[in-house]
Amino acid sequence: MAVPVKPKSFIPELDGLRGIAIALVMLYHLWRSRQTPDLFRVGQKLVYIIFIQAAIGYIQYFSDVPPLLVGFHIAGATAVWVVTIDLHLRVRYPQDGVGDRGPAGADSHAVENHLA
Repeated sequence: MAVPVKPKSFIPELDGLRGIAIALVMLYHLWRSRQTPDLFRVGQKLVYIIFIQAAIGYIQYFSDVPPLLVGFHIAGATAVWVVTIDLHLRVRYPQDGVGDRGPAGADSHAVENHLA
């Protein structure tokens, strides 16, 4: 039994646009809330990487997936996750410049002094 072949749909295009829209809204909120410039720069980096990742995905989709582009697409997906995790950690555990702070917010020098 033959499986009918459907023409290419635009679902991947919608997924890419949705990701870009979410990233732009996040960047707008970072800018509007006047977060630290470092946090805003990481947000910008995330948006740039998402744009590059989407472009590679569209090229793959419309050119029958050249093998080299698959590697670039996987590298791009990895970069998106790395920068997303970096942004999350910077938002969740901001650095205030006073000592090295861990996730619990404890000053590492105070902990070292307590253990000594």
